[in-house]
Amino acid sequence: MQFCTNIVRKWEHMREKELRAVFYARVSTEEEEQLNAIEKQIEENRDVIKAKGWILVDEYIDKGITGTQAKKRNEYLRMLDEIKKDKFDIIVIKSQDRLMSNTKDWYLFLDRMQKNRKQLYIYLEHKFYTPDDALLTGIKAILAEEYSRELSKKINNAHRNRQKEGKSFSFTNRIYGLRKLSDKSIVIDEKEAGMIRTIFELAANGYGAHCSAEILYQKGYRNRNGKMIGPSSIRNMIRNPIYKGTVVQNRQHYDFESKQIIKNPQSDWIVHENAVPAIVSEELFKKANCGMDARRQEQNEDGVYSRG
Repeated sequence: MQFCTNIVRKWEHMREKELRAVFYARVSTEEEEQLNAIEKQIEENRDVIKAKGWILVDEYIDKGITGTQAKKRNEYLRMLDEIKKDKFDIIVIKSQDRLMSNTKDWYLFLDRMQKNRKQLYIYLEHKFYTPDDALLTGIKAILAEEYSRELSKKINNAHRNRQKEGKSFSFTNRIYGLRKLSDKSIVIDEKEAGMIRTIFELAANGYGAHCSAEILYQKGYRNRNGKMIGPSSIRNMIRNPIYKGTVVQNRQHYDFESKQIIKNPQSDWIVHENAVPAIVSEELFKKANCGMDARRQEQNEDGVYSRG
């Protein structure tokens, strides 16, 4: 009986020493176009944890996130928050750049990790991070951030060059009435185009966006979610020259330093006239915009349009 009790105690002691592990996975910029890159990384993390005999308690995976902004990496932020909890002992990563978004964020992560007595295992280097690595990893962080800065400049420049060539245009889900075919040619979607023409005709005849929204709803027009087309969407459509066949690009760019989308001055815009099939004529486009401008001037002191 005593022998069995000792065995149980020894087993319980071993269980207490079992380490709980999680991993963080994210593809780098170089890997984002590689097929199954994130799946391969996930499998490698799981294999490492299993081989080490650790208990896998959670997985933090940011798919499709390759930028330098930690605030956009939801799973990274979840892990950062849960470092403060008694949930795991070890964080497993492929390499330092999986976690790092910039030098500042890297040191904030290390500080939180060490304060909460967690360990970081980097499986490509087959080692745990130690305080002695601080200088080397700091240099790596600075170099990686500089690389990302230069890469951001190159991407912005390549994007502008493609826009100048005017060979391909991308549409957001806010663009109605136009459709891109499999051969990348652009055609008019007549069902939605009818709604666009109605919007411009109403504006040209003095109707405001709120009145137009009601009229469109009564006529059976809906947005792609099956709901009423809002006044702000109507105003944006009237202002968008794409409906007269003109595509305007390079209105904004991503600024690496501020980590924000910055509006470009109008002098930097790239304008392609007759780039896509026109849904409304130049004349109707001008009348609708003039009508909206006139209504804006008639706005009263209370901020309410005096008509419609």
